[in-house]
Order: sequence, then C-alpha cells, then structure tokens
Amino acid sequence: MLDSFRWGNSIKEGITVAIIGAPNAGKSTLLDTILNEEKALVSDIAGTTRDFIEVHW
Repeated sequence: MLDSFRWGNSIKEGITVAIIGAPNAGKSTLLDTILNEEKALVSDIAGTTRDFIEVHW
C-alpha cells in the first residue's frame, strides 16, 4: 500500500530531476528535446546556461 501511495503521489505531484554534466555536453539540448520545445538557452559557447530552469510538464 505504501509503494502504491508513493507511485500515485509521484504521478500527482511530480518528481525533481537534475540534468548535470560537463559544459557543452548537451544538457540544454536534452531538456529541449524531452520537452519538445525551446525552454533552455542553447549555445556553442561553454557554460552559457546558468539559470535555474523549472518545468511543470
């Protein structure tokens, strides 16, 4: 029953996910691809995306 509650609550409330990695590894592109929209700033210049990006999907 507890596992069922946790699963249902995760679906209802969402989960926190962090995409981390080296500069210019494609993290912003990955986020945009998952969301199927341009949410993150994507640039060839290393270290350009420093903002906290929050998405409710």
